[in-house]
Amino acid sequence: MKLVCIGELLIDLIPNKNNTYTKYAGGAPANVSVAAKLNGVESYFIGKVGNDFFGRFLIDELNNKGIDTKYIVKDNNYPTSLAIVSLTKEGERNFNFYRNPSADQYYYFQEVPKNLLSNSILHFGSLSLANYPIKKTLLKTIKYVEKNNGLISFDPNIRLTLWKNENEYKKVVKKFIKYTNILKLTEEELLLIFINLNKEAAINILFKNKKLKYLIITLGDKGVELYINNYYNMYYYPAFKINVKDTVGAGDAFIGAFLGELIKSNFNVNINNVYEILKICNATAALTLTKHGSIAAIPKYKDVIEFIESYEKTKL
Repeated sequence: MKLVCIGELLIDLIPNKNNTYTKYAGGAPANVSVAAKLNGVESYFIGKVGNDFFGRFLIDELNNKGIDTKYIVKDNNYPTSLAIVSLTKEGERNFNFYRNPSADQYYYFQEVPKNLLSNSILHFGSLSLANYPIKKTLLKTIKYVEKNNGLISFDPNIRLTLWKNENEYKKVVKKFIKYTNILKLTEEELLLIFINLNKEAAINILFKNKKLKYLIITLGDKGVELYINNYYNMYYYPAFKINVKDTVGAGDAFIGAFLGELIKSNFNVNINNVYEILKICNATAALTLTKHGSIAAIPKYKDVIEFIESYEKTKL
């Protein structure tokens, strides 16, 4: 099985100390595709960028990470998306998006490479859920994947600033969760979507969707929880303690590594391998935190293993 990520590939403009900005390749689905590729599995990104300087830069960056970019469409009518990032002293980030509209929002189903979709995991995020052609494309692609022995992975990556109506945003996210086999949320996102419920009740509601098999709840510097099939089958793994430089892309690196590990294990996740899988995913996210950018910061698998070995030696 292979991974196909659909949605936005965009420019992250990250501030420097002298009030200038450096451009980095980003966009949550693109980040996930790179993380899975560097984890060692067959991984693709499909979508659209502007036929402009930024779009060409992004395609070059994905090429440099080993992603086959022949499935990325270049649009002459709309520009590449930009995200201006602001960072707190702790490295936490906020985003201001310039995409009203942008090329990724005008990606049509007839442009989707159907040959990639059979026997694949399709991964997407909520930036594709606004009322532009990409939303209909995503729905049709999900149904196509379901009919062709595939699975659906969703990481909402909630960005409230992109929606005028928060309740409408939550409604759309809940709708797409119903298609999902693999779901990643932060703890804050879980409680935002189910605002009147506690954590246990919210998770139990999610698993009423019989399609959902894997639920990942990330807890920031506290680690991660993985629920398999129900609330009671939960595995926890703590976060690695590192010096955080930039949190952009860390969650994407985690889910990309997780999808890679799922594929490599042939979806046989059990008590014998689950903690090793979560360790690898946490380490992938941790290394991403130590560098600026998202795609630029995602580590290779061998670097993840070396980091784990070095880290564990210091704990002896």
